[in-house]
Amino acid sequence: MREIIKFIIFIFLFSSICCSANTQSINENNGGYSITTFDPQKNPEIKNNGVIDQGLTPFWKLPVHIQLTYILFCLFSITSLIYIFPFFFGRLKHALENPKTREILCFIQRNPGVTIAELSKRQNINRGTLKYHLSQLLSNDKITFIKKGKFARVFYNTSSPMDIENIISMYLKNENTRKILFKIMDNPGISNQELSSSFDLAKSTTHEYIKKMSEDDILEFRQDGKFKRCYLKQDAHMVLLRYKPN
Repeated sequence: MREIIKFIIFIFLFSSICCSANTQSINENNGGYSITTFDPQKNPEIKNNGVIDQGLTPFWKLPVHIQLTYILFCLFSITSLIYIFPFFFGRLKHALENPKTREILCFIQRNPGVTIAELSKRQNINRGTLKYHLSQLLSNDKITFIKKGKFARVFYNTSSPMDIENIISMYLKNENTRKILFKIMDNPGISNQELSSSFDLAKSTTHEYIKKMSEDDILEFRQDGKFKRCYLKQDAHMVLLRYKPN
């Protein structure tokens, strides 16, 4: 990438120098120019529309330095296009031409929130090789990583990397948070104390779980006297309907 940037800067500077030299040469040859009032008797060759009636000057009759500047600029422009376009448009094609990379991407789409360890085991591939394939997908914006706790989970890249489905899929990986989510879904308005009693969890543990869910915009609290009632947000409820076991 640095080489491409240097190449573009070189083209820009070279073109600027050529144009400056060209302008200076014209000014030196013609002695510059001045603006005066138009006099049709002194300038009979100029038509009413202000164009000199001498026809277009053919390219080969232009001064040599102008011809060379034009030709060199065209050559550099064509060269830069040939050099740069494959870099930008060939990256994705090159990455997805690898069958294993495509297979890994399809697996991530079917299993959002998979960890690198799980992916390595399920795809029967060592960590080093897997990281290479993931780096190819990441550089082409096909996947994204979301760190939750001590694990980094892999998701297919959507328009919003932290969309609600990706977040919920992370909670569904944990047995306790999965049970809590479906319990709230089936019992809207359930309290922290009732959740703790249902799953034999400490109140502090349950509170920490539902607090994180609230921060991730999955559920909301409504005060009912001294109790806080838990309700799933509509978007989260719609996503959980697809994951709920029969």
